[in-house]
Amino acid sequence: MATDKQKVLELAADRQHAQLPVEANGLGQAEEPHCGDLLRIGLVVNPRQVVVDAGFTITESACPPAVASAVIAVQLALNKPVLAAYTVDWNAIAEQM
Repeated sequence: MATDKQKVLELAADRQHAQLPVEANGLGQAEEPHCGDLLRIGLVVNPRQVVVDAGFTITESACPPAVASAVIAVQLALNKPVLAAYTVDWNAIAEQM
């Protein structure tokens, strides 16, 4: 699947959610074994089981596609029921690139 290089760079520059929410009550992390990039995503899930806030941190030296993927993952999770957010996968992220 081809990606739009300019869109990836614009997404990677989007720092709106580039921090973990202080009140996160759901946390996950993944590490890329070859380059060592570490991604952490935090979610705030309300009592109705809806993701009301989300954010991420990623290794400072992470490549633009990795950062763009984190941005998209957070965007796709926001305002969704937590079970729908749980189903966000690489296919859903790739479709947005």
